[in-house]
Amino acid sequence: MVTVDDPWGYGNSLEWATSCPPPRHNFTELPRIRSERPAFELHYPHMVERMRAEAYVGPGSHGGQTTEVLEKARRAPIATGDDEHSGD
Repeated sequence: MVTVDDPWGYGNSLEWATSCPPPRHNFTELPRIRSERPAFELHYPHMVERMRAEAYVGPGSHGGQTTEVLEKARRAPIATGDDEHSGD
């Protein structure tokens, strides 16, 4: 018998957002769905913000540091292995 709503602690979908076993009517009102993981976002809003912040890589992220690193990598010559100093 399951004694908690989400025994794993990180349930993503709506079946983990209600009690276990679910009541006859499931939800008293229709929940607003804003993502593919509504139950996880409901229980862990601080983690969602962190994941969104860490997932974004593009212009202006991390105070411009990521942009500088990506720009240097884009400008660097591509090593082909044909160079006599390539370590072969």
